Amino acid sequence: YMRLTKKPGQHPTFQLPTKRSEETLFKGRVTEINNGRLAMLGIMAFVSSSSIPGSVPLLNNIDVPQYGGNFWAPFEAEVIAETVAAASAAV
Repeated sequence: YMRLTKKPGQHPTFQLPTKRSEETLFKGRVTEINNGRLAMLGIMAFVSSSSIPGSVPLLNNIDVPQYGGNFWAPFEAEVIAETVAAASAAV
């Protein structure tokens, strides 16, 4: 994505010319990064609360349904081994 413009977030196909100043663009990018970080924290709060009931005090008063499955299944050794084996067989 940085081949032509050498600037992150400015892919020539998707980035339209703008009249915004560099300062405004910078503030927008920082805001977007912070929103992404907050979203990741929120997801991890729900995962933690579902895995260990009562681990997130803020969610104790909210009726959050418990997930019966295993959140960590994609990271278990068997799943990773199967994925690697399938990828190497495809090559």
